Amino acid sequence: MPDFQNRTDAGQKLAHKLIDYQKSNDTIVIGVVRGGLVVASEVANFLDLPLDFIVVRKIGCPNNRELGAGAITQMGEVVFKETVLTKQGLVAEDFKGIIEEELTELQRRKDKFREYQKEQTIKGKTVIVVDDGIAMGVTLKATIMSLQKAQPKKIILAVPISSLNGKEYLENDVDEIISFLPFQSFRDVEDFYGIFGDTTDEEVITILKNSRV
Repeated sequence: MPDFQNRTDAGQKLAHKLIDYQKSNDTIVIGVVRGGLVVASEVANFLDLPLDFIVVRKIGCPNNRELGAGAITQMGEVVFKETVLTKQGLVAEDFKGIIEEELTELQRRKDKFREYQKEQTIKGKTVIVVDDGIAMGVTLKATIMSLQKAQPKKIILAVPISSLNGKEYLENDVDEIISFLPFQSFRDVEDFYGIFGDTTDEEVITILKNSRV
């Protein structure tokens, strides 16, 4: 039996681990679009906190696009996981076309979703970054790097499930990593969910329309 029925269920369970931040005046929840925003919206609703989003895109390997070798931020900055490049015998130049493709999709999402909610100021605030899980962690590495440039007071990374490797890869970049389930070794986040399909643009827009700002 899966640990979570779906992302909504995961967000509701995760929210209880963050009760200390309920109704905090200087805290904001940021969901990683698209799937992470579903989890984040449940956290924000339970804690009565404002919700925002961030768009980051995974950079898949040329021969296996599901295998994340890096990620690209909203500012167009690229982060690679060197262990993956080494293991796959690849260098950064091998990803030029993929990066251009992902940057185009990133900008499309950002422009579309910002029509429904303007970007909120996070300087000097505690930011709770929420995603649906951490496997390798490279997408969240890029997410955190992007948010750090906005000078938040503190960054808390909150996820329903995180691998041990993912935790170790990210723990020096944030103030705290909070997970509903114990940190453990696994390959795919979706194995912990009953339903783990793609989140649509329409679902994201609905969440943003109903979110507290």
